[in-house]
Amino acid sequence: MTGQSVTPVQGSREQGPPFQSRGPVRSELSVALAKPAFCSPRSWADFPSLVDMALSRTADIVVDEGLQLSLFLLYGLSYGGVLDTDPGWEWNTIAIAARVAIEEDFERRLRDPTVLPE
Repeated sequence: MTGQSVTPVQGSREQGPPFQSRGPVRSELSVALAKPAFCSPRSWADFPSLVDMALSRTADIVVDEGLQLSLFLLYGLSYGGVLDTDPGWEWNTIAIAARVAIEEDFERRLRDPTVLPE
């Protein structure tokens, strides 16, 4: 994993990464979330493209650990209690757009095999 890591709320920053990197989306998310919300790295602007590329390349989003962990962490920004990050991340438009893109693909995949009664 490159860069700094985010820390679970109950953890200590000296303990090391709480969630190991599982792909480029998760790695970039870790780097960004370790910084103040409105001082994100320049590469953060490319994050939506990175998410789109990962979504297009995954064989199955249901079992894709990198995308699932990223979605969990992005949800954690809104629900709190998951990460010790700048509270401003909750309303970061790029983070919200990434969460929506991942969750829409995930929901679509869950609905595909579902047969609805007529």
